[in-house]
Amino acid sequence: MKQRVIRVFVSSTFRDMHAEREELVKRVFPQLRKLCEQRGVTWGEVDLRWSGLSRKPIYGVKGAAMYAPAFQSARTKRRYKFGLYGAAFLDQIVAEGPIRYEFIIVVFEENATTPFLFVTSERSDPEADAELFRKLGIEPDMVPMGQGECYFLCMFDEQGHHNIGKSNDWSDAEKFEVAALKILTERLGKTPVITGG
Repeated sequence: MKQRVIRVFVSSTFRDMHAEREELVKRVFPQLRKLCEQRGVTWGEVDLRWSGLSRKPIYGVKGAAMYAPAFQSARTKRRYKFGLYGAAFLDQIVAEGPIRYEFIIVVFEENATTPFLFVTSERSDPEADAELFRKLGIEPDMVPMGQGECYFLCMFDEQGHHNIGKSNDWSDAEKFEVAALKILTERLGKTPVITGG
């Protein structure tokens, strides 16, 4: 049986429709998500405040640019506040490129439209990785790869992409969330408060 999916695309400039977006995110979308789940339909909203930014440099660092994780769309599972910082826990991610993201927490400054920090769960699949290496003209047996699927906890910041650790725990939403929030609490110096989701 074919899976039923509803994706709603929200688009406007970053300077208008703030109240309307908040109404959709806080009241309308959660009700629609619940109705869809009751009927066996997968719900997802696509909001360019998250997905469209993924392909653009965030800000310059000594002449270089920091790039965010590349993805086309994602569902906002939960929102947080870390003092003056906002954050969103994303799942159901449709990635662009070879990296497969299981979960992402994006962080942005209050009233900013561009995130500046990301914690991700990245899924590695040796068969898919081997195919990617072949496309790049590299023989897979020349590259050390693990056996079976595995997950990496990573962070993107102004210094680049950091691999924090490898564990299949990062495939579990709750375990990822606990680890990511701990990293962000240490990094931002604030304890998160759930504000939605």
